[in-house]
Amino acid sequence: MEKELIKQLKLARPIVFFDLETTGTNINTDQIVELAVCKIYPDGKVEKKERRFCPTIPIEDGATDVHGISNADVANEPLFSSVAKAIKDFFDDSDIAGYNSNEFDVPLLMAEFKRAGVDFDISDVVFIDVLKLERKLNSNKLGDAYKRYTGKDLEDAHAALADTDATVAIFVGQLKRTESTNLNEVLDFVQGENKMVDLAGKMYEKAGEWYWNIGNDKDKPLRETVGFINWVLKKDFPDETKEKLRYYLEHKL
Repeated sequence: MEKELIKQLKLARPIVFFDLETTGTNINTDQIVELAVCKIYPDGKVEKKERRFCPTIPIEDGATDVHGISNADVANEPLFSSVAKAIKDFFDDSDIAGYNSNEFDVPLLMAEFKRAGVDFDISDVVFIDVLKLERKLNSNKLGDAYKRYTGKDLEDAHAALADTDATVAIFVGQLKRTESTNLNEVLDFVQGENKMVDLAGKMYEKAGEWYWNIGNDKDKPLRETVGFINWVLKKDFPDETKEKLRYYLEHKL
């Protein structure tokens, strides 16, 4: 990492950038198989560490396809719990940053600390999610996206036909980056391993199982939350979502 880049950070205290590779994508039940950290101090010192762990549950095949780490690769590595205290000490008195970290890495890391019986006080920690910041800096408004992909200003914005034409132009530009014109391949790229169940995105399917994508039951299988299913059916949710839930109760539960 270039020293000039580090000098641009005006830090009051250390900040730890980190990333996880895991057994899967469920922040409540999946576990860490690899942790990389980069701790930057106010004086410009940089400390990097990387460590693998042997989880107590198998690594999903889909996860291995993404990060390349198999169960055999970590069979002789330590349990996370055996070094959790040392990891917590490394993070202590620092702010924390990552990419999509607030949605995934931070909650999963906290879950691992909790399972290991390690108390991590985060009351004064500043959490910076670089992905969220990027979304703020690079607007996804139609006109802004149109200019990014075409280099032109969008005229007649919010006129339906002009907006439709702009959307076509953006999509063509996106296809160039995905290097595919197969719409099923594009959909797979967007969804990843979590396949869409309902149009509103309240649920997703993974490996044949339906999971919630909302609320306190997010990432829980629907089969474990029949009470919540019945509650949703009585509330103001899209009709199409309710139709899918009724189908689930009749055919998949």
